Amino acid sequence: MYTLGSLILMAILLGAVMPVFNSLTHTLKLDTIIRRIPIIGAHTALAISILLVWALDVTFVTAWTGDMRSSWMTICVDGCIVYGMVPVKDAIVSLTICVDGCIVYGMVPVKDAIVSLTICVDGCIVYGMVPVKD
Repeated sequence: MYTLGSLILMAILLGAVMPVFNSLTHTLKLDTIIRRIPIIGAHTALAISILLVWALDVTFVTAWTGDMRSSWMTICVDGCIVYGMVPVKDAIVSLTICVDGCIVYGMVPVKDAIVSLTICVDGCIVYGMVPVKD
């Protein structure tokens, strides 16, 4: 379970690093040069993910499968896994657990969520302010 949490945190970190990287390369006028590099230009987030795993010296695959043939393989695979966790992170962020225990779809405030589909702590299901009959 901790590995899943670590992967999601790394995906959140990647989501925070990419806008900084994009604005930095745009400011230095390097964004067009990077985009023109074959393969790397189209997959910059994957490359940054691999660099992030290398810089932070984290490993996920070795916990599951043991050591790989070379350390660079572990870094690349872990970076690819972190990059692949971005959609999972986005799905988790879109399903938010609010303070009062209600599960709310989307990042809407609780007062607006009562109007939409809400599953409350006490087990009642409310859809559009109309209680669901058993």
